[in-house]
Amino acid sequence: MGKSTGLHKRTRLSRYIIVFTLLAALLVLLPAVAAAEEDETPPEFLLMWGSSGNSTGQFKLPQGVAVDADGYVYVADMNNNRIQKFTGCGEYVLQWGVWGYGEGQFRQPRGIADDADGYIYVADRNNHRIQKFTSEGVFIKEWGSQGSGDGQFQQPAGVAIDAENGWVYVVDQYNHRVQKFTSEGVYVHQWGSFGTTEGYFIYPHGIAVDSQHNVYVTERGFNFLNHRVQKFDSDGVFITEWGSFGSSDRQFKQPYDVAVDSEDNVYVADTYNDRIQKFDSSGGFKAKWGSSGNSTAQFNKPRGIAIDSDGYFYIVDSDNGRVQVFGTATPEILRCMVGRLFSEGEIDNPGIYNSLLQQLDAAIEKIDKGQEKPAENILNAFINHVSNQAGQNITQEAAETLSTMAQHVIENL
Repeated sequence: MGKSTGLHKRTRLSRYIIVFTLLAALLVLLPAVAAAEEDETPPEFLLMWGSSGNSTGQFKLPQGVAVDADGYVYVADMNNNRIQKFTGCGEYVLQWGVWGYGEGQFRQPRGIADDADGYIYVADRNNHRIQKFTSEGVFIKEWGSQGSGDGQFQQPAGVAIDAENGWVYVVDQYNHRVQKFTSEGVYVHQWGSFGTTEGYFIYPHGIAVDSQHNVYVTERGFNFLNHRVQKFDSDGVFITEWGSFGSSDRQFKQPYDVAVDSEDNVYVADTYNDRIQKFDSSGGFKAKWGSSGNSTAQFNKPRGIAIDSDGYFYIVDSDNGRVQVFGTATPEILRCMVGRLFSEGEIDNPGIYNSLLQQLDAAIEKIDKGQEKPAENILNAFINHVSNQAGQNITQEAAETLSTMAQHVIENL
């Protein structure tokens, strides 16, 4: 009996060990399962523009991007030492800047941001200053010089504006700090220095502000250190951080930029992982998209990200020399695309152009009235119209682009 009782005790003990082991394994797996269940569907690819070069609409290692309240897109075309302005669907509007030290000249512009009054702020990296312009590129003022004193910079990278109160935050990259200014360039405050702990930086780069005036800063890091996002209040008081070196969810390889949407979700350009990652405001992982390559929805070192008021994402795909746009396909963006293709000569007949716009306007009217089926019929007619004109008054490539986008619009009804 004694041996039997000991055997039963050992058997029960073994069972307990097995149960505890299984429970421990389950506890480890549950967060991963929960995270997988919570992963969101990333936005769909809509359109892109640009190629490598120095002509109008081309780029050489573009960096920062901003979108103003009217939907115009501004790209810091770094190695062409200029800013280019486009419509939201990529139609070229204007440009300003050349290489130099003077007002309105640049030496590798990097970060760019716009304020509530429509002014554009540019981090002029190798001139160690911030320049402020109108939305038409007219120079307003500048501030900064090379150094480590208050209001001085060592290669400023990111710039962000608090839309409500106008504070201008500048990532002072090689001084490993953030500086805060008024919209007139008056120095207010700074925080950070070189280091790996909370509130310290190693080559900070991107910056964004949320609706609660919190500030998010990405760090390029060094070797395996500081590949992360840090969150602060408006005075630079540390709140939280997330990220480490790697390619898993919530890990980064030199994240260059960060943006925040209207719901305070945080998007990070995970540059050397060739992807975008989405988080909640506390760093909880939500979604990701992108892979290495030069096809649509692929990236080669994305270094800039901006979000417009309609929730469209503009990603600067730096080493591919282009801008890619993601979001939900709507008749409005399809209409914008028709306008761009007409301006670029891809649609060469004004009559065809106007008839396409009329169809889209009719579809928009039906959608606004909640009449989805009639809208779908109009959009199918639009696709047939485009197909019939392919290779004639519409280039084959443009026809494919419009037909694909129209099909996405139908799917989203």
